[in-house]
Amino acid sequence: MMTVEDSPSEIDPASVTPERSADAPDRVTARREPPVAETPVRRAVRHASRMLALLLAAGVVWALVIDPFSHAVTQRRAEETLRSDLNMAIVPVETPAVAGRPLAFLEIDAIGLRRVVMAGTTAEVLADGPGHLRTSRMPGQPGVSVILGRRTLAGGDFSDLENLSPGDRIRTTTGQGESVYEVVVVRTTTSTDARAFTAEGDALLLMTAGSTFSSADRLVVEAELVSDPLPAGRRIVQSPPSPGELGLDGSRSSVPALLAWSELWLLAAGLTVWLAARWRPRPTWILAAPVHLALASVVFEHVLVLLPSML
Repeated sequence: MMTVEDSPSEIDPASVTPERSADAPDRVTARREPPVAETPVRRAVRHASRMLALLLAAGVVWALVIDPFSHAVTQRRAEETLRSDLNMAIVPVETPAVAGRPLAFLEIDAIGLRRVVMAGTTAEVLADGPGHLRTSRMPGQPGVSVILGRRTLAGGDFSDLENLSPGDRIRTTTGQGESVYEVVVVRTTTSTDARAFTAEGDALLLMTAGSTFSSADRLVVEAELVSDPLPAGRRIVQSPPSPGELGLDGSRSSVPALLAWSELWLLAAGLTVWLAARWRPRPTWILAAPVHLALASVVFEHVLVLLPSML
């Protein structure tokens, strides 16, 4: 029998003092170094690198999003104009027509292509869509009709021409009606080979750059007219086409505007870096991003017409 003296006594927690084990490491208090102040030069370099990244990002967004979207909008407006002109029977059927005016529908089911063909083949015109060479016959008329288009930039209207095969059908619709061509051959020539613009009989020649990033070669699709020829329109005697109209060169007409917009963009870039260094960085970059994207779009649009017109 357990007596009161033998019963275990309760332990008072306050009376227990923990002891450190002999092998426990000593706790070392870390010394916090004071933060190093960023010098104005380092701050400027950091914001300048961010500015460069923003400029590169603006270029990528323009190439992948803005340029294709803008081209699609331009083609949709041209289609509305051409449909209206066809209904009113005022589409030009003689050459040359006013540069940039919608002339015809071009449809190739084999590659899912449907575009409005413009009058002229300068770099400015081909930025809006395929263009009809002013010294050639109108589509559907007796003789050789030539249409040039871009392969990579401005929507890359003719990017899939190399996928055509003999026997594929091409339809054109002008102010005179619809015509049907059948592909005879797809060939590649040097860009300076004048024989690329010749064909036998009544034919349609579609041309673009021979590769994605070079206009040294010319991709040519030759198609023969398999529908009845349309009445030949009157042809006005005119000067030979310039190298730019043959897809060999770009246009220098946009150089003054390009320089002006580039200077404005550089000024905006410098102002952005200065504000980011002197003011609050995050609000500065948030406000600056859409401004630089808009300026990049204008600058790159002018750069586009400086490049060979078939790229």
